[in-house]
Amino acid sequence: MAPPSKGHRFGGRRHFSSPEEIERQMNELMLEKKEDESEEDDEDDGHEIRLSRREREQIQKQKAKEHYQKLMAEGKTDQARADLARLELIRKQRAEASKQRELEQQQKMLAKGQSSKSTKSVVSTVIENASERSTAMGKSSKNIPGSRSGGTKKK
Repeated sequence: MAPPSKGHRFGGRRHFSSPEEIERQMNELMLEKKEDESEEDDEDDGHEIRLSRREREQIQKQKAKEHYQKLMAEGKTDQARADLARLELIRKQRAEASKQRELEQQQKMLAKGQSSKSTKSVVSTVIENASERSTAMGKSSKNIPGSRSGGTKKK
């Protein structure tokens, strides 16, 4: 059966002769309206329902990547823990190297200005001071004289 024509001269719809045809046509119109409403509801809920498999996988991959980056920033992943441990080791090595440079510098200064007897006592006090400083220092090397972290004056 042909759909009703809207451009008819005397009315917008065709008149049907039997009640069965009228009922069938009304059911078709109701089904079309329900489908239109359900499509509008789907658009309101979100477009993810209509996404292809590849698009869904891409979105899931992006979410997983963001979640991993968040965990990395918090230091909760294995890689982040390894990075933090490596950085701690580097800090310790740098602190030890700066202590060694400081000791060598002080030894050179003492060798120039004092006798050998007083040099030994001064070197021992310098070593004691350096060990005390290293225990008190912890992670920070900002207040060590002779370190390259700024604040020291060259003579």
